[in-house]
Amino acid sequence: MKLSRTELRDLRDRWEDATLDTIRSTLCKWAFKRPSQRVELDATPLANSLDIDGKSYVDLRGISLVAQLNYFAVSRVCFDAATFESFGQFGGYTTFDDCLFRQTKFNTNLHSQFTHCSFANSNLRDANLGGPFIDVDFSFCDLTNAAADQSVFTNCDFTGCNLKSAHLTNCTFTNCVFADNSFGRGSLYRSTFVGDAPDRECLADTIVDAVSW
Repeated sequence: MKLSRTELRDLRDRWEDATLDTIRSTLCKWAFKRPSQRVELDATPLANSLDIDGKSYVDLRGISLVAQLNYFAVSRVCFDAATFESFGQFGGYTTFDDCLFRQTKFNTNLHSQFTHCSFANSNLRDANLGGPFIDVDFSFCDLTNAAADQSVFTNCDFTGCNLKSAHLTNCTFTNCVFADNSFGRGSLYRSTFVGDAPDRECLADTIVDAVSW
């Protein structure tokens, strides 16, 4: 269920500066470790656990983070209503498994592996989608001006997404869901769709040269 503006504000206002400073400083210490030194994000002195649909998540709802998340293995963390403020924040060698990013705002690029994650109702305007993305829910996201090149999307849900001016080129979409989408002034150049594909009628002013349907 989508959170109201009041609920979003309450989640973001609950973080004390001292707690944020502790989390940010801990993340910064680990930000550039080599892949062989990859660490679990839940090893940090974070927050309480949160039960969602019978599963326990680390509760980071509403948090604002600027640290670069490189070489992390992140599992079962709820980032709902969070704000990611640093360009290039999700770097290489980081994996996210069963994490929630619903109604989250990203001022960064997503160059990490995401599996069984949800970005539903999130602001991904101008984001660079590196991926790969496996079983990821992008439903009702704002992907205006988003970009991806040679990215792989498998079993992803793009229902209700705003994809105006998005340039998703040389990408592979396998068994993804497209419904009620808004396209325009963007490009799907040389992308491949296996299974479902966007409705051709909404792609009138979208570049579809060399697309494999």
